[in-house]
Amino acid sequence: KDKLEEADKKVEVLKAELQEEKDKLVAADKKIEDLEAELEEQKDQPQAAARNGSNTEGDNCPGKEIWSVPKSLVGKVITKRMINIWKRKGLEDHIRYLGPLVGEKMTKDRVNQVECAN
Repeated sequence: KDKLEEADKKVEVLKAELQEEKDKLVAADKKIEDLEAELEEQKDQPQAAARNGSNTEGDNCPGKEIWSVPKSLVGKVITKRMINIWKRKGLEDHIRYLGPLVGEKMTKDRVNQVECAN
C-alpha cells in the first residue's frame, strides 16, 4: 500500500514536470516564430530600400555630410593640374581627400568610397 502511494506521488511529480517542459516548449516555439518573422522583416528592408532607390551603404557612411566630392568631378580623371588649381584656390579638403587619387577616374562607386573614408 505504501509503495502504491509512493508511486502515485511520483507519477504526480512527473506529470507536473512534464507539464512544465511542455510549457517551456510552447514558449520556445513562440519565440522561434517571432524571431523568424523579425528575420523576414530584416530581409525585406534592404530589398525595399533598393526598390525605392535609396542607398543603404550611404546610410551607414560615417563620413556622411562631412565633406562630399563635387558633382562636377564625377566621371572625370583627377589630374595634377586640378591639384595645382585647388592649391591656388585654397581648397584644402579637395587636396586632402582627392590628392592621392591623381590619375584615377571618379566613378560613382569611387566617390562613395572617398566620402565614406572620411
